Amino acid sequence: MQAGQSASSDCYIELKEELEEVKKTLAIVVAELEEAKKTVAMVVGELWRPKALVGAETKAEPKPEPKAESKQIVLDFSVFMGFVGLLIGVVLACMWK
Repeated sequence: MQAGQSASSDCYIELKEELEEVKKTLAIVVAELEEAKKTVAMVVGELWRPKALVGAETKAEPKPEPKAESKQIVLDFSVFMGFVGLLIGVVLACMWK
């Protein structure tokens, strides 16, 4: 019976040592993964940063409020062409009546 207990305790000790090795390896892998994530985040941040801000300090400057009297209506070219098309359609509809 002593031999059976000795064998099981040896097996337990071996498994515990292997578990400690796996824990150490896992800790190293997690540390490397976190470092890789930081590097990727830094590279992606540099890629998405506007070129005007690269190398310059990024200070948040408040934008000036637009003046009420300087508001203008800006027509896009497609809106203008839509109105022209509508006008042509109305003229052609009146001609066909």
